[in-house]
Amino acid sequence: TAATLQVRFAEISEKTDVIDIKDAVYDGDIVIADITRHTTTDRTMEQIIDELKQVANEVGGDIVQKEDDQIVIAPGGVGISRSKLGR
Repeated sequence: TAATLQVRFAEISEKTDVIDIKDAVYDGDIVIADITRHTTTDRTMEQIIDELKQVANEVGGDIVQKEDDQIVIAPGGVGISRSKLGR
């Protein structure tokens, strides 16, 4: 059977949570990660975001931070709009 794109949900509460997110993006899935357990000014969170940006770049994908609570990471061939619907 052919693989299909999935939307996966994750929570980042520690740096090791990034491993599963990276694997999912490498497998071609979109990941919506909850980052409410960290502040965006937290140095660990900066490192996590940098690491996820690198993954998105490696697969030709996209990454967007939605306010202070979520990050969306998409694989190659999937872009993330920066504007809301209806605007």
